[in-house]
Amino acid sequence: MPPQVRDALTATIDRAGWTHYLGFDGDTPVSTASLYVTGDAAWLGNAATLEEYRGRGWQTAMLAQRLADARDAGCRWAVSETGEETEEDPVNPSYRNMVRAGFRLAYARRNRVRRPAPAE
Repeated sequence: MPPQVRDALTATIDRAGWTHYLGFDGDTPVSTASLYVTGDAAWLGNAATLEEYRGRGWQTAMLAQRLADARDAGCRWAVSETGEETEEDPVNPSYRNMVRAGFRLAYARRNRVRRPAPAE
């Protein structure tokens, strides 16, 4: 994980509204996710599973737990984001997990990537 992403994620630990989840296979941490609750809205994000554990239901379980926790916190709304399915990449397991969990596509947005300045 790049340092900028790691620093941004760890800055949310022990902050109001944030809950972080870690899924274990025995003693091995294999899956992670975050939930942010503010008012009656929840944001679900930062989900990842080790490659060798993908396709075994880890993210489905993480989605279910976060949605249950958001509901228990009084949330009426839950939002998330992932990559869209395209002609070049027609299968996105993350997107399909979200649809199965009850999410609906609201809109597609462009991703922005900061690129380093060209070397002189």
